Amino acid sequence: MTAIFGQFVQEMLVKYAQNPQGAWKSKDAAIYLVTSLVAKGQTQKEGVTKTNELVNVLDFYQTHILPELSNPEGITSILCIYIEENSKKIVINCI
Repeated sequence: MTAIFGQFVQEMLVKYAQNPQGAWKSKDAAIYLVTSLVAKGQTQKEGVTKTNELVNVLDFYQTHILPELSNPEGITSILCIYIEENSKKIVINCI
């Protein structure tokens, strides 16, 4: 199952690499899939306690997440998207 979802993750990351501005949701979905695949055991108090050995978390972080966080433009766009998306949810919940 990890191999199958790994293929989906790779396809989404390639799509993002081809068009970062227009395909940011592909990278977002890839990150979500990876975090879902990695967590094998967790507790509410401590979070993830066991990880899937088939997923190299450190490599994924260094290759796909750290560059975004290290780039001032990348972190700014991430924050703007987060605020925009969550603002919509907050307004909808208030109605």
